[in-house]
Amino acid sequence: MSDQTSHERTALENAWIRFATFDHNAKVLQARFFRLRGAILWMGVLATALAIFYSQYVDTSGRRPAFDEWQFYVWLAMTMAPILSTVLSTGASKLARGVDWVTLRGAAEATKREIYRFRCAIDCYDRSGCTSEQRAETLSTTVGNATSRLMDTDVLQSSMMGYAGELPPKYGAAPGDDGFCDIDPEHYLEWRLGDQLAFFVSKARSLDRRHHRTQWAIAGLGGLGTLLATVGQEIWLPAAVGVSTALTSYLQLRNVEPQLAGYNRAGLELTNVATWWSGLPDNLKAEPAKFAILVERTETVLTSENASWVQDMQAAVAKIHEDK
Repeated sequence: MSDQTSHERTALENAWIRFATFDHNAKVLQARFFRLRGAILWMGVLATALAIFYSQYVDTSGRRPAFDEWQFYVWLAMTMAPILSTVLSTGASKLARGVDWVTLRGAAEATKREIYRFRCAIDCYDRSGCTSEQRAETLSTTVGNATSRLMDTDVLQSSMMGYAGELPPKYGAAPGDDGFCDIDPEHYLEWRLGDQLAFFVSKARSLDRRHHRTQWAIAGLGGLGTLLATVGQEIWLPAAVGVSTALTSYLQLRNVEPQLAGYNRAGLELTNVATWWSGLPDNLKAEPAKFAILVERTETVLTSENASWVQDMQAAVAKIHEDK
């Protein structure tokens, strides 16, 4: 693996900074989005439970309880819960639309793909066909195009935090990868294909566990509803239904099932690419053209998975606003 020239090093540093900026802001907006949406869901459940509790155990003669009585605080919480839910819902629709972090995530992954194609020196980055200055200029131009595409989105309606940390950023590159050296087939398989395959397998397992736990919880709440009806406590049925609805909305909000299918599909496709490469004889593996095919097939899988994920998440977010 050869070292990068100063021109190439600078272009790579700028590309990694661009990726880290997109990645960091996407994580911040994503966390904000899910926190607000989760708070809205559970605030609705709380409002229902408090209303039932108030009707059962607090004086409902029409007067507000005195301030020094504990019933007053129940009444206040019952009154404020739906108000806070409305405030959070309105604020979330304006300040945490959700599409912003999805858009930034797509831009970050597009930038990262270009970084690895550059480091593999294929196609327009082939050292035999252009100088180091031309390679650096092509990388800078291509990465800049990813930024330009953000100009037509809502991302610019909120400030983006800059990035001043280490390069590549934590989790931006595989362990052992410095993020700057040229990459040969062996290291590409380890640092790019293998690292992404491990990510998809890990995420698929995590999502599968989450999906099963949530579905069992929903089923258990259905049984609880039957039990409540049996023992004459039908008054609490809306609360059980509310929790079940919140869990169902959580699965839809997290887009669990489409993501699980996407990760499994991408993992299988990457495994197929790795199997194809391992079946090649050594003399063919040494050919630059075969290495270029390996890179392009891998990056095509990653591009397709990311595009499908972006489309699914945008549809899920649109459905949330539609339901609101």
